[in-house]
Amino acid sequence: MEGDHCGFLGPEWTQVDIEFASRQELQPSPRYAGAIVIKDTDGTLGRWWPHVHPSRSSRHPRALADVIHGAISDNALPRPPQRARSVWSATGNITYQCTLVYELLGGCAGGARMATAMSRKLLTPAEQSLLAAAWPREPTRDENGARARAQWAWIQHVWREAERTLGQPLGIELDAIGLLAAIDRMYA
Repeated sequence: MEGDHCGFLGPEWTQVDIEFASRQELQPSPRYAGAIVIKDTDGTLGRWWPHVHPSRSSRHPRALADVIHGAISDNALPRPPQRARSVWSATGNITYQCTLVYELLGGCAGGARMATAMSRKLLTPAEQSLLAAAWPREPTRDENGARARAQWAWIQHVWREAERTLGQPLGIELDAIGLLAAIDRMYA
């Protein structure tokens, strides 16, 4: 069995990411920093584990900018009436973009993918508040509009963190006032 899978641990069914790989594929990598080894029958992982160190973002600035730009444009670009999203589709899209931006924050923190289920352990209280404010609670037009606006605050925070981690700007320019006006028009 190869690839990535999701599993659940403990009495509270905590979601975890499970990765399967062959022994010859294993090598020290910053993406394993903070991982928990559940079983190491022959000590292979234990031998190279001391060589695993977190890194600064392993992603190229252009890739980070693409995620930010995609999240911004996907929620604010006006659509012709015949192509307008259904309420359910918009709700799903907002949660999807929140998740992508959350994973980008994890990549900036050390190159690892952060399972959304672990957000309470991995985010500061202020970051938890920003993400919670952006997460839709019910599939209504008004709710989606409010969450799309709140998502802008979440995106701005992660954008600043990405630039801080990289030590350089991502090179995204936009009219924030125009962006919020577009969101308001789309959900009016």
